[in-house]
Amino acid sequence: LVFTPKQLIDFFGYLPDGMDAHLRRLILEVDEGQTGLIDRLRKTDLENYMPGAVLPKVDRMSMQHSLEVRTPFLNVELARFAERIPGNLLVSGFHGKLLLKQLAYRYLPRNIIDSPKKGFGLPMSAQWGKKDLLQVLDDALGDGSLLREWLGDAQVNTFIALQKSQNSFSIYQVWGVAMLEFWLRSHRVKMPKQENNDVNKILFFSPSEHNANHNKKTYFKRLNKKLLLVSSISEHLENSEYGSLVLYNIAKELQINSIRFDGAQGHFNANLDLIAGLSTQGVELDGAHIIILEKIKGTVLSPELIIENFSHWGQAVSRT
Repeated sequence: LVFTPKQLIDFFGYLPDGMDAHLRRLILEVDEGQTGLIDRLRKTDLENYMPGAVLPKVDRMSMQHSLEVRTPFLNVELARFAERIPGNLLVSGFHGKLLLKQLAYRYLPRNIIDSPKKGFGLPMSAQWGKKDLLQVLDDALGDGSLLREWLGDAQVNTFIALQKSQNSFSIYQVWGVAMLEFWLRSHRVKMPKQENNDVNKILFFSPSEHNANHNKKTYFKRLNKKLLLVSSISEHLENSEYGSLVLYNIAKELQINSIRFDGAQGHFNANLDLIAGLSTQGVELDGAHIIILEKIKGTVLSPELIIENFSHWGQAVSRT
């Protein structure tokens, strides 16, 4: 995948249910299964990568130039035979296509068969075209950008800054986002409105007891204009793999369709009343609703735990 689920959440603010289910299915197909890893990878290539990427590109570009391209290795009988070949006859360490190469040695010089693969993908070196591509990204997401108008300055600027950092530049991510922006413009797409769903309750996880706050701080983070998260444990709200998944799964369970981190986050003295503490940080609630996350003794608050126990822990408290 060009973007991990976490990276998609960071950029777009949320994952639609359909995309979320699709990505989970793709990941589970590779991570789990009765067959070996090589067989699972071959299966997902056959079902997803080939019809979703490789074959359509070849077909479109060949038709554009009036060429009729054939793929002899995809002959049905040959493909069914190849599907039954054990993985140990196909791959050994970092060497692949073992059986095919042994057959090819009969007809072609070994130096040709053993040459490194030369595909048609973008070079994966972080330095190749980096300066020019980042300029393309700046132009695409600058004034008049539909993605910037839709997602907001904060998320778009964060993505650009990440790509410009030393170790986070990704050619495929930059190219993909820039092409999406240009496609939206060329097709004059009218972007959908971002939704801010009200949640008419405060949810306490571990509502019966609050653990001692040794840091003497209460942390907060705004998910959208109507929803605020508060916790005595900073890790729950951090911009990390763990923190993002916690927030995402909470939003998913509450059916919140739009999470747009608007910069309203920080902490205040834990001895203060919740509303008073938020006020000292300039947080205007204006009818917003709050989720308070606290740790349960002997457990670690994780996305899985939230999902598993949501109906048991959730206590609806009207806020008027």
